[in-house]
Order: sequence, then structure tokens, then C-alpha cells
Amino acid sequence: GIAVIVNPGNPVTGLTSQQLRDIFSGKVTNWKQVGGEDRAIDLVNRDEASGTREAFKKIVMKDTPFDPAAAVLPGTGQVRDVVARAKGAIGYISLGFVEPRFTNVRVKALEVDGVAPSEKTVASKAYPIGRTLHFFTKGEPVGLTKEYIDFVLSPAVQDGVVVDAGFIPIAKGGGQ
Repeated sequence: GIAVIVNPGNPVTGLTSQQLRDIFSGKVTNWKQVGGEDRAIDLVNRDEASGTREAFKKIVMKDTPFDPAAAVLPGTGQVRDVVARAKGAIGYISLGFVEPRFTNVRVKALEVDGVAPSEKTVASKAYPIGRTLHFFTKGEPVGLTKEYIDFVLSPAVQDGVVVDAGFIPIAKGGGQ
């Protein structure tokens, strides 16, 4: 899943998909327009090479373009760091990076359409900003490619590395 994040000091706890579209397109520019404080919204976007950006664009933005004035950052860590420091900031990152597993930087994930992002709500598709990650091969995988895919799909990796990294194992609805 993709979590919409704000600074922990932001009193807003949730937004609708339409409000997100309006914010990330630049139509809504102040938190008071969506029930928050009278504070400018600082947009933090991912760069165009980002799969997270592409998924957010497809699921949330639909045919609405992003505000070109948004700060564009190359990675999840940078987005999380900026949002953690700037009280008016809003961004989006993979759900697995919301909790400070590898850093002390704290952000707050918002509910979207009344649903909080979690392993359970993403796996059940109740949370609206979910995505499946894929492997693509040319034809049936063979040799080292097949061995690698089999390794990634093994219970040891799915129940260990995948969970530890904050992703949802395939058996729990994380993808096929």
C-alpha cells in the first residue's frame, strides 16, 4: 500500500480521495480548506521514475495532473525526512516505510476515505491506495532467474524478509 503522510504535529487525521486529488493538483493550498489549521500545504512529490508516484498517479490522481510547483524528491527517505520536518508538508510513501524501522524520523499516516492504512486493510483492499509489486520475465523463468523467484516466494523470505521490510506477504494478499 501507499500511505499518505503528514508531519506528526498536523491535526488532520484523514482525507478523502477527492481531497487528495485537489491537494496534489494544487487546487487546495491551505490545510484549513480540509479541516486543519490555517497553514499552507507544502506538497512533496516523488520523481517521475518512481513506481510509487506512478501508482499514486493512477489510483489517486486519475486524469488530474500533479501541481508542477510541488517539491520533487528522488526517494522515500527524502520524502519522509522533509514531511517529518515541515509542519505543513504532505507526501506519500510505501506503507512499510511509515514506521521508523530504520530511522528515528516520525511521520503520521492519514486515513483515506475513512480507512487507515495497515497490512490488514491493504490486503483486504479496504484501503484505497494499494498496489501489487510484480516480477516480469521474458517467457517462463529458467536457471538463475527461476531460482531467484523461487527464493523470493519461499516461506523463509515471505514470512521473514518481506514482513521485516514492511511489505505484505503474498499469502496474506500482498500480490500474486
